[in-house]
Amino acid sequence: MRHLLSSVLCAAAVAAACAPALGGDILQRKDGSFNPTIKSGDRPTQADFDASTYQVVGADVDKVTYTLTIGSGGSARVVSQSEASTNVMEIWIEPKKFPPAWKQALAEFESGDYRSARTNFAAVGGDSKAHPVVRQKALLFAARATREGGTSAEAEAAYAALLKEFPNSFYSAAAIKDQSQLWMDAGSPEKARAFADQLLRLPGVSASDKLEARFLQVTVDFRNAAAKKEQSGIQKALDAYKSLAQETAGKKDFAGVHQLAKVGQANCLLELGTVAEAKGIFQEISDRAQETAVCAASFNGLGDCFFREGNFVEARRCFLRTATIYAEGTPGDQVARALYHAGECFSKLQDSPDWKDRARRELSECKRRFPKSSWANLADRSLRALPK
Repeated sequence: MRHLLSSVLCAAAVAAACAPALGGDILQRKDGSFNPTIKSGDRPTQADFDASTYQVVGADVDKVTYTLTIGSGGSARVVSQSEASTNVMEIWIEPKKFPPAWKQALAEFESGDYRSARTNFAAVGGDSKAHPVVRQKALLFAARATREGGTSAEAEAAYAALLKEFPNSFYSAAAIKDQSQLWMDAGSPEKARAFADQLLRLPGVSASDKLEARFLQVTVDFRNAAAKKEQSGIQKALDAYKSLAQETAGKKDFAGVHQLAKVGQANCLLELGTVAEAKGIFQEISDRAQETAVCAASFNGLGDCFFREGNFVEARRCFLRTATIYAEGTPGDQVARALYHAGECFSKLQDSPDWKDRARRELSECKRRFPKSSWANLADRSLRALPK
């Protein structure tokens, strides 16, 4: 990768020195700012690409390397610079550097044709003539299309293809995080934890990614302890969540992890039988949270509290809120959980003439949208138990 970076860098420098100013690329930092600065909005426009003299020539887990033109006319010179990858949130490559198959693949992905999207993304990723960052991004999206339209094992193989072709890919952290959530959604928490462990060992991993990985590790440990009714394990998870919450308190960049850690505390308290205290935390977070995933987790927790109290009306309201308002951008495991429990609430309440249809719809939606989730098995059992 580094030999490729060096040769491409030289070629880019020569081309930039000998050719008139062309459009360039843009880096987006972790704080949302852009380098070079864009005129307005939260993403670059074609005018911003046209104004940029930055030419990204490669990216890996350590750094993003680019050239830029300083000065103009006869005094213009091309220099190379780099930015630590941990400072970069996204690399915006000039649109014309993406082959036509990329646009087609994106359209297929957005329409739900994941098989075709995977084929076209993989073709871009395998094109040795394409820009190296474009190839990395294409292989990442090929894996994501497989995750949506294939089996968990097929998706894992697709992510492995990215890291085989680009062992030090800029998108390594994204690929590992994707796989961790993939296996959590599929009801395989131990595999999810293994990827969280791998993320913590990744060179140059950001502080934010480390916190997310630690949160996932604690969540897996908590779920295992809760499934076995191990009070000591649940208490240990509670202490770990408290530590994460204290570590991230008052830090704007880590607000999402802080709130999720608080939700984790509440889940532990609920399992330990302290329902009132758990409900207070869930209510506090649901009132203040802005991130979709945090809102979903807090309303699911609140729904669990009401469900255990036998207040199925309020429980249903919370679960339906997650399933309808916060489904987009929320981990599948949380949405599947909400759909399953919403169906259970309809079954328990039987408070309308169409309660069976409503219950069947929520449970069927859980199975249809999240067939790899552990919740799908529970939904199938509940569906078979519904009266004809």
